[in-house]
Amino acid sequence: MQFAISDFLGALSNWRQLMLMKVDRKTKWFSFSFAIYVFITTIVQTSNYSSVLKDASSIAFSVQILLVISMFLTILAAAKYKLSYIISLFVFGTLFSVIALTSTYYSIMLTILAIFVGYFIRNIDVLVSYSFRSRLIATIIIITSHFMGIISTTLIERDGSIRDSLGFFHPNTLGITLLFLSIEYVFLRWNTWRARNYLFPICCFLISHFVANSRGATVGLLLLLAFSFVKKLVSPRSFSIFGFLIVCFLIVLLPAFSIWMMTKYDASNSLFSALDRLSSLRFSFGNAIYKAYGLNLLGQNIPTIVTWEDFQAINGYGIVELDNMYMSLALRNGLLYFISFLSVYFFTSWLAFKQKDTRVLVIMVVLLVFGMFEVLGAYLQFNTMFFMLGYLIKNRQSSLIFSKKETRDVGSVNLDFNEVRENV
Repeated sequence: MQFAISDFLGALSNWRQLMLMKVDRKTKWFSFSFAIYVFITTIVQTSNYSSVLKDASSIAFSVQILLVISMFLTILAAAKYKLSYIISLFVFGTLFSVIALTSTYYSIMLTILAIFVGYFIRNIDVLVSYSFRSRLIATIIIITSHFMGIISTTLIERDGSIRDSLGFFHPNTLGITLLFLSIEYVFLRWNTWRARNYLFPICCFLISHFVANSRGATVGLLLLLAFSFVKKLVSPRSFSIFGFLIVCFLIVLLPAFSIWMMTKYDASNSLFSALDRLSSLRFSFGNAIYKAYGLNLLGQNIPTIVTWEDFQAINGYGIVELDNMYMSLALRNGLLYFISFLSVYFFTSWLAFKQKDTRVLVIMVVLLVFGMFEVLGAYLQFNTMFFMLGYLIKNRQSSLIFSKKETRDVGSVNLDFNEVRENV
């Protein structure tokens, strides 16, 4: 009888897990609205369609507003909230609204809202799947439009080779898009990985390296492929521990090194100059902007491409770009957001480690390394992992509640069984 009761409780647990994975209409509705946002912003903000379409910036702004409305509707539709959720939404919403207004980088609000929306996503795979498909369709449209002559391409020479954007705004943008397509692809197929699944990220790697010649994207794709291979060689527990330790190491080392190079860079130092060339001048550019603008707590408006005569004297270049994610977050968004951003990455990784979700740990490692090369991983338009923190928090709370309930049910059943034996 005890075995029967145990089997029944096990079946009940499995049924509940299936119910948690069941996709409700709210998840599908929001995933669809997010897919529209990804599709339109990919077309109008990352490709040369921006020079063909009239009012491309207005279109991008409008779709961002629609996404914000969709986010608020998703939160309101939940109806039931924990007090801690309400307090967190109010505190962080207010704080980061101030940062967004001060720095004029309003995309910060999308990032914060994504965390709170993620709390009500029933199945994160559905959201990532919608995002992947819309991004893939947009990418195919852009590349096809380039070959059909509808939009132009961007050709850049570097070290004797020609970099081609295939219709995207910049070759790096092509590489970044391919990287995040591969991240979402690996995320969706991680738990059922087969040999044939290597084909998609390998193709993206070849295009990124030989066509776009995008260093950051190529390194990120290599890491994805390496981790997908290593996972087959070690136990899930060892892989999870290994992945979390790497995240903890990188989340301290890479931001600290970036800020140190930004503040201490010296062109006369041969080691610094070599590292700067390896990073495609990201350290000298960051140092130039740091000297011009400095650091503050709440951020400041710094254009994507800065042209200033004094930069010629600082680093020998009249035009600089702030591509390193850690430098950009600290200089543009402020130290408070910089620390908060890294905290989101850490707690997402910690919860993934606790819940044995190794795919999230792998993606966090890739994103941390990629941040040394590009800032676009800090934007929701590319990085769907911002939904993951809220999603993992909800999963952990649900697991703890069910674990306590299951323990009470087992105790109650055992008590009833003992009473039956005594009566007999």
